[in-house]
Amino acid sequence: MTQEKERGPFPELLHEFIIRGRREGYAGDGKPVPSLVEGTTQFEYREGEYLYRDIFATGDSNFGGQEMVYRGDEPIWTMVYFGALSQRGLSEFGERGRRPKDSPPSEEDIYNFLKKVLRENANLARFGGVGTLIANHGNWTYLDEAEHDFDGSVGFGGKEAIKFKGVPVYHLLYQGGALSSGWAMFGRL
Repeated sequence: MTQEKERGPFPELLHEFIIRGRREGYAGDGKPVPSLVEGTTQFEYREGEYLYRDIFATGDSNFGGQEMVYRGDEPIWTMVYFGALSQRGLSEFGERGRRPKDSPPSEEDIYNFLKKVLRENANLARFGGVGTLIANHGNWTYLDEAEHDFDGSVGFGGKEAIKFKGVPVYHLLYQGGALSSGWAMFGRL
């Protein structure tokens, strides 16, 4: 079951382009391209003069990155993000008496669930709209809560979380928006 939230202040064509870029990249198990930044993974999607780029680095159970949209050589939209597995939540599965019969989900299981939700809810996830997006699949729950939408302006922010059997196992913060030069172009996308 998915509970919808309002979308942020995105022109429809830009919003749809970002959705296609995300689905062709990480969420859709796309093929990475050679990265511009050493030690990172990079996905790209292009339509005419528009380019979507997602570059991220992974650490020990965490990651951080940036999505950007370009018109020609000019960046017009961006979003930064940082996410991590919840070590506190995952440790609950190993603590005697807390969840003795439950095994923790694997890192692969967590990220596969995340990709599934991002594909199925691409029109709402990580866009910082108003409200909360909730997606439930069996023992899994995904939450995307908009913390602010910059009062209808070009910026947005939010956080997402994944719970397994009611225990938090993953969280991410994101923030972004249109760049001032890009905002003027949105009517022509």
